[in-house]
Amino acid sequence: MKYFPKVSIIVPVYNVEKYLSECMKSACNQTYTNIEIICVDDGSTDGSSAILRKYAEEDARIIIIKQENAGLSAARNTALSYATGEWIAMLDSDDYFDVQAIEKAISCCDIDVDVIQFGVRMFDENGDKIAPGLEMKFEGKQAVTEKLITSIYAGVWDKLWKKSFLDRCGVLFPVGLHMEDLAFSRCCLSLAKNVYFLRDKLYSYRYREDSIMGKHKNKQGGRRIFDYVKIAEFCLDFWKERNIRERFGYSAETPSFLEIELITNIKNCIHWWGAREYQHEAWACICELVDHYKLGSRLPEFLDLAFYYHLPPYVRPMIHEMIKMNRLREQENSELKRNLLLLANEDYILKRNRQFSLLSKLVWGEKRRKYKEKKKYYHDLLTRCRQIRKEAEI
Repeated sequence: MKYFPKVSIIVPVYNVEKYLSECMKSACNQTYTNIEIICVDDGSTDGSSAILRKYAEEDARIIIIKQENAGLSAARNTALSYATGEWIAMLDSDDYFDVQAIEKAISCCDIDVDVIQFGVRMFDENGDKIAPGLEMKFEGKQAVTEKLITSIYAGVWDKLWKKSFLDRCGVLFPVGLHMEDLAFSRCCLSLAKNVYFLRDKLYSYRYREDSIMGKHKNKQGGRRIFDYVKIAEFCLDFWKERNIRERFGYSAETPSFLEIELITNIKNCIHWWGAREYQHEAWACICELVDHYKLGSRLPEFLDLAFYYHLPPYVRPMIHEMIKMNRLREQENSELKRNLLLLANEDYILKRNRQFSLLSKLVWGEKRRKYKEKKKYYHDLLTRCRQIRKEAEI
């Protein structure tokens, strides 16, 4: 006899009347019927509550929970406490599922699988596809490794989560912070045994300019950008409590790749999405994280993060500009400026060398020879920088 486990679909709702009907219709019309749909009305002030009541009257599988506005994390945490399914799906109220999403995803469930990840279609408010969407690097059942965890998109809505696994993890969404998906996913996945990857695009994600993601992308997140630092603290504290270093084969004193990658990811998000006036303060916060959690011993293995740690954001463009203008040549006796020059020069050359390596693979004929010459030039400069650095250390 075939087994049909119950699936709880969690839908947090706050002032999304424009999109809610499409979302609810996609949940109610699933070809897989053994579901419950838990909608948490997080203090909506528009017509969202009326839309939920309408659908609940037509479908007994819908459970509506009303609460005062407390944010997306609190709404999801509330829904998790009510969920009775053996698997959990999370559907944002401005997105929607493919009609066969749950059926296809649940067909991949296995006793040793803790998480099932499926493909995502991304589109804008006009319904136009946003290419290329989220790339899936794996397929089928995969054992969890550090590399796998850091290669998976940190969203929670492109996955089915085994409820018993989530209960063992004991992870809830951090309340009051943006980008809570990153904390929840990274912490849970670090304790998972196996993940199943299904390439079918079963989830449709709507990108909105007025959404949290839209505001960050347009550098309008303000001081909310520091939520990334708090998310990093959340994960690092969790991993310390769960001895994540030992789990992945490190000694207690050796930072894991997972910790370093998290800091690098946070650094990149702040650099890409944070307004310029907050960059230096954010840099100081990240340096403090590296020092507090004793991650510095592995920085030499991760050049981008090492350069960021040693060179504040306001120094980098200034140093690079000075290099271009050759203004540092008159200050060769200054040890500080000499070291900054080495760091900045090496960083600059490494990045250019990577670019020319890629271009040399793509360009043929005379242009290819041209780029090969430039690549050799940067390679020679990089070698010289490393020689001078070695001499200075001696």
